[in-house]
Amino acid sequence: MPTGKRKLRLGGYILAALLPSALITAFYVLAARTSVLVSVQRHFSRPALDAMGRAFSTVPFSFMEFYIVLVLAAVVLFLVRLIRRLILGPGPRLLTVLKYFLVLMCAAGVIWNGYCWLWNAGYYDSSFAEQAEMKAPGAYPEELESASRLFLSMANRLAPLVPRGEDGTMVFSLNDAMTEYPGLYDPLTEEFPCLSGQTTRPKGVFFSRIMSRMGFTGIFFPFSGETYINTHQPAWSIPDTVAHEIAHQRGVHLEAECNFLGIAACLQSGDARFQYSGYLCGLIHLTNALYKADPDAWADIRSGFCPELEADWQYNSRYWKEMEGAVSKVSDTVYDAFLKVNTQPSGLKSYGECVDLLILWMQESPHSPVKLTKRN
Repeated sequence: MPTGKRKLRLGGYILAALLPSALITAFYVLAARTSVLVSVQRHFSRPALDAMGRAFSTVPFSFMEFYIVLVLAAVVLFLVRLIRRLILGPGPRLLTVLKYFLVLMCAAGVIWNGYCWLWNAGYYDSSFAEQAEMKAPGAYPEELESASRLFLSMANRLAPLVPRGEDGTMVFSLNDAMTEYPGLYDPLTEEFPCLSGQTTRPKGVFFSRIMSRMGFTGIFFPFSGETYINTHQPAWSIPDTVAHEIAHQRGVHLEAECNFLGIAACLQSGDARFQYSGYLCGLIHLTNALYKADPDAWADIRSGFCPELEADWQYNSRYWKEMEGAVSKVSDTVYDAFLKVNTQPSGLKSYGECVDLLILWMQESPHSPVKLTKRN
């Protein structure tokens, strides 16, 4: 009789582990039939994320951090109980290890299922560029230089207008963004109706320094439908980070597209702090690309920074250099692999592809505040 009960219980553990595994397998099998996952994204994932975003926006704290702490606490408790059972518990040790392994597989499967069906399904839908019919052919070196000079001119003009601290760098907190974020995407939504959707209040992260160590400035959390902002990052980049993460909330999955939209939203803002953040972020992307194409042109542009812009640029470089380490390298490796698995074969390099969209928008859109001559 005890043997039969043990077999029955083990069978229950196996079944519990197989169910989420079967759903994950179904997801990746359906990935070969993109139309099915597109339907899932449009009729289940996006509405669910919007509903959760509205619900969790009423919670006054960061649910993401609560969730992560809860998971870590559960893992610690799980390991303590496993060790205790192995030392003091009755029954075969191998059977105990097998049961705990199956429990772990079940829990991991449930979490990964939620991520796949709520978020990853969106990678198989049409991208923003496809929906907006923006076919960026790729930037020429002379276009990179012209765009960089335009962004430098605007950044230099706005840099003295934003509030600054004693060290000369821009001062900005997430609370400063609260009056601007609700309508931040209104101009872009008029130009690109595919961006329509809700925007809930971005929340700061208590463990922001850890986020910096991992190399993240913000994150969209699919288990709550909310955007979370690293408040420890250089202040000038907070407005652009808010705009970037709102793009995710509006259903844009590809990082290069969110980079472009974050910059474009800031540029069209009526707030000089958001505008400056967008121009400086765009300048970084453009000059990074320009450096590879024409180092001499990059050096000439780099020499034209006003003192205020120079202060933010230097602080930004020092800050992220200080945050570099083993944690950021592991984080980059893991996230690079994640992007490649989810239809972004360039991985972290995809973050640089926003330059083509930015230049195309400057050339063709009547809504761009800075104009770039269209190539013949």
